[in-house]
Amino acid sequence: MSSKSAKQKRRLILLRHAKSAWPEGVPDPERPLSDRGRKAAPVIAAYIARETHP
Repeated sequence: MSSKSAKQKRRLILLRHAKSAWPEGVPDPERPLSDRGRKAAPVIAAYIARETHP
């Protein structure tokens, strides 16, 4: 291991899934995002891009 990689700072970002809708008869893994979830998705994507790509 090089000295450069040994000094590399690591960060763990924990993220909860976006708000989803609860349509009748739709299996859990296939549930669509709610309006709130669709609005939040690009916001958190921008945050992760900003925080992980200096």
